[in-house]
Amino acid sequence: MSSRECANRYRASTLVATLSLLAMTLTGCAVPEVRPGIQSCSPSYVVQSKFGRFSAQQAGRGYPIPWGAHPSPTYTGNWYRIKVYAGGVKIDDKNQNYPPHGMMGGPRALKYSGKIFEFSGDVTRAGKIVLVFDLRCRIA
Repeated sequence: MSSRECANRYRASTLVATLSLLAMTLTGCAVPEVRPGIQSCSPSYVVQSKFGRFSAQQAGRGYPIPWGAHPSPTYTGNWYRIKVYAGGVKIDDKNQNYPPHGMMGGPRALKYSGKIFEFSGDVTRAGKIVLVFDLRCRIA
């Protein structure tokens, strides 16, 4: 991994940690986190829990990666912030009022084959962070 990729990955994980700390400080309690271990994106990486459904799916090497974060009703919010990285390089970010989803195209997936695909962010309701998530998988 290059020093640039390392720095970008550090920034991404620092952002999630900072958001978590900020949320705990503002609410006075711990904010639930969805932070499963790294697995392969192919054929799919789906995390289904009481917090909701978080997924990244890749049919195989060189195929696109559709991804999405769909919190359960308990953790649904009115604002979602997310950052998407491939190989430590930011490829997308979203700040919106509905659960985030998107797709990394096949050519880009092929370029980052073997690297880590990551999407992380938080869910806010009434100005308070109610959930933090960070999903990582290895690109086929």
